Amino acid sequence: MFWGVVWAVLLFVFGTGAVLPALAENLVTNGDFSAGNTGFYSDYTLETALHPEGTYYIVSDAHDHHSGLVSCKDHTTGDGLYFAANGSPDTTKAVWRTLTAPTDS
Repeated sequence: MFWGVVWAVLLFVFGTGAVLPALAENLVTNGDFSAGNTGFYSDYTLETALHPEGTYYIVSDAHDHHSGLVSCKDHTTGDGLYFAANGSPDTTKAVWRTLTAPTDS
């Protein structure tokens, strides 16, 4: 359903020649993890080896920190950082969360 709505909006906007507004400032602090382990909260434990379950680390390649993970780079630039986690069996734990302030737009 979501992608159907997105396609409908794109077809409407581009089909009518409407101009999209400029992209706004990112409201998520450190949303690309370039500042490392800052600007967010996690109920998981920070651990470089990503062992045991319920741990996370900010990485440039997850395989360097857990042999069971596939070697892959950041999807935006190929040399950035991203959040890697070893999932917890406790489903009440938040993997990643942040607070954003409301905007006037």
